[in-house]
Amino acid sequence: MDAPHRWGDARSSRRQLMKDSLKLVLGLLLLGGWAAAQTEEPAQKDRVITGAVTALLEEAHVTRHPLDDEISEWAFEAYLKSLDPARLHFLDSDIRGFAKYRDDIDDMMRSGELAFAHRVFERFRARVRETRDIINEFLEKPLDLENKEYYAMDGESVPWPKDTAAKRERLRQRLEYEWLSLEESGVDGAKIADRLRKRYDRFVERLGQETDDDILSRFTNAVTTSYDPHSTYMSPKAFEDFSMSLTLEYQGIGALLGEEDGFILIRQIFPGGSAAEDKDLAPKDKILAVGQGKEGPMVDIVGMRISDAVQLIRGKAGTWVRLDVKPAGGGPRKIHLLRRKRIEMEQSAAKGVVFDVVSDNGKTTKVGRIDLPSFYREQKRASRDEKDYHSSTVDLRRILEEFKTRGVDVVVLDLRSNGGGYLPEALGVAGLFLDEGPVVQVKNGRGRIRELDDPSEGAVWTGPLVVLTSRLSASASEIVAGAIRDYDRGLVVGDPSTHGKGTVQTTIDVADAVRMKSLGNLGVLKVTIQQFFLPNGDSTQVRGVPSDVVVPSWNDVLGEGEAELPHALPFARIRPAPHEDAGQVRADIVAALREASAQRVANSPDFKKLVERMKAFRAFQEKKLVPLKKEEYFALQASFNAKDPTAKKAEDASKNDGEAHPEKKTKDRRTEVLPKKVELVTVGKKPSPWMQEILAIASDYVRMLAKRRI
Repeated sequence: MDAPHRWGDARSSRRQLMKDSLKLVLGLLLLGGWAAAQTEEPAQKDRVITGAVTALLEEAHVTRHPLDDEISEWAFEAYLKSLDPARLHFLDSDIRGFAKYRDDIDDMMRSGELAFAHRVFERFRARVRETRDIINEFLEKPLDLENKEYYAMDGESVPWPKDTAAKRERLRQRLEYEWLSLEESGVDGAKIADRLRKRYDRFVERLGQETDDDILSRFTNAVTTSYDPHSTYMSPKAFEDFSMSLTLEYQGIGALLGEEDGFILIRQIFPGGSAAEDKDLAPKDKILAVGQGKEGPMVDIVGMRISDAVQLIRGKAGTWVRLDVKPAGGGPRKIHLLRRKRIEMEQSAAKGVVFDVVSDNGKTTKVGRIDLPSFYREQKRASRDEKDYHSSTVDLRRILEEFKTRGVDVVVLDLRSNGGGYLPEALGVAGLFLDEGPVVQVKNGRGRIRELDDPSEGAVWTGPLVVLTSRLSASASEIVAGAIRDYDRGLVVGDPSTHGKGTVQTTIDVADAVRMKSLGNLGVLKVTIQQFFLPNGDSTQVRGVPSDVVVPSWNDVLGEGEAELPHALPFARIRPAPHEDAGQVRADIVAALREASAQRVANSPDFKKLVERMKAFRAFQEKKLVPLKKEEYFALQASFNAKDPTAKKAEDASKNDGEAHPEKKTKDRRTEVLPKKVELVTVGKKPSPWMQEILAIASDYVRMLAKRRI
């Protein structure tokens, strides 16, 4: 979701930033006497990297904020949190000893003196060895799982352990939580202790493998992410690991992985991959173990380096891998059998489906739904003007033309799992529905504002339009949804708001920036350089794009928005860009649609179950307290795992032909429209209750527009 936007203006901005920053960077390096050095000495490289990153952040970041004591204090907290987020290992005395340096990190970055970063890490490594020994001691005796007490999941909600006794108490609770999690997922009791011992042994071993580059990267990232959550530094090794995770998108299971508190998490699922085809996997799910082939032993990966975990999950196309996964929304662990594959563009391209929706008076409304998983383009083929190349704009144009020949009454553009992509494609897609005018405004750190317009005159689809969004809709998808909403061109339906990422990043090769190729690879800085603003002048940052009609969705409780990320840039507003409203969304229509939808949802047993489950999960999220009494823990997990046909899997049934759900208002037949070869496909399965509600809203919208002759 936070990948750099791939578009021409970002490239030209990067070139200009390189020119603007070079003098400042070289000036800082010369002042430190570093430019003359041509050795491979690690300390020398550290000084060049930290000095360059400091200068580039101050010059290139959209806020143009100096690296000062305020940033230092934030970076101090971020560095400690990156090591010990659950506050299991450090003692309060450690933190108090470190605190005298909390406002000196800016000076450390400018001088390249990283002794503090190394001292903190060495103390952490020693404390983790101490933790391992305490855990092993506890495992020598049976655990008492009958006490009514709770483990605080959120480390920031508890103080640092004041002494070893307090640390032991915190670790006892953590161990009981981990034991219950394994037992509830079906691990044999005799094997749980052994798995936990190996888990902590592996954590100690992993820390012993951390290199100077790893420490520099972690420390520097504490600084960059204190500017905003999307600005990051990647050391040469980290960049290699990052590239490996992107390769996974095309030759593995089709997922981007991340790491949090020792767990390997699914960050994003890409369309067309085996992870997407699994239907039950979702962002923020934890991968706890990996097995090769359809059967055999599983390797516990909790505490494992992400690069090592990726190596286990990746593999030759056609081979099988098993993932032991703990769902983000609670419930028991489950083994997922996935076949590794190469994702072709054809599989992840936009697809269209036509539904026949019959109203109470017997009138049929044809609803054409387009699933657009990302804003993509086959750049090489497009640049050679090859026929039938794939791009979001080209594929959607084909689908919309086919919809018109089928007599479709209303189009539903589904952006629920669209995390962004190529900005020119977002402009092109918006232009398929808009006549002309600005689609988005972009502002850089120097205050310059540019309007980016619809690239073509006239709209391909001028009829009723509904845009589906969720908390997972981010970046370029928010631009499209926001422009459609600003122009009153169509209705936005889904979660209360989208993700809220309204920023642009670019990547800068540090060695290129300082012109010191003789020092080898110095890593890459990804830095936020611009902000997006909608035609009405509002940023999409933090607030996202609100829905006109909200439909309860499990994504709303699982999806982490920009506002929840540390140091997210604030919402902002600039002057509106002149544009003509289409007049296809009116306040009275929205009010009537909301009322009708709310009544259907309130009367639906499926939605009642979903709302109850969402309410229970939100209550848990607010407290983040896990019961350690076995009976209570198992009951909590069972409540999260309650069967719910509108939850994660069934919501997407309309995308992947999941379970059939009877519904009087939707006929048994639907047709599928593919972007290149248009065919009529009889599916024979009805959409999920969630999608049925969307179809009902779309049908009502057509009827209300016709009644008002809009």
